[in-house]
Amino acid sequence: MAVTDLPCPQCKHPLVGKACRVFVPRLDDQRDVMTECTQNHRPDTMVIDEIGRKSEANAARTAASRGVCLVATAHESLRSLLRNPKLNQLLGGVAGVALSD
Repeated sequence: MAVTDLPCPQCKHPLVGKACRVFVPRLDDQRDVMTECTQNHRPDTMVIDEIGRKSEANAARTAASRGVCLVATAHESLRSLLRNPKLNQLLGGVAGVALSD
């Protein structure tokens, strides 16, 4: 397992255990850290603190396409996530359908 997170040395949590904890030095670097983690550490599971940009969503999709299970937060309601074209791909996307009887 890999945990990507902003640096917080005093925030050690016992549940992280022996997981590889990869710190993101700046929020702008999260996409690069996620990609590097996927390529270099080959985790089974990646825990990501707050995906909020399209580049991060793309990095998460790349990790998922390589077989990495993702657990991530996105600080929006489900409705706003579905309406957000940058992030709704993480939920499988949104598509229009026509129903008839």
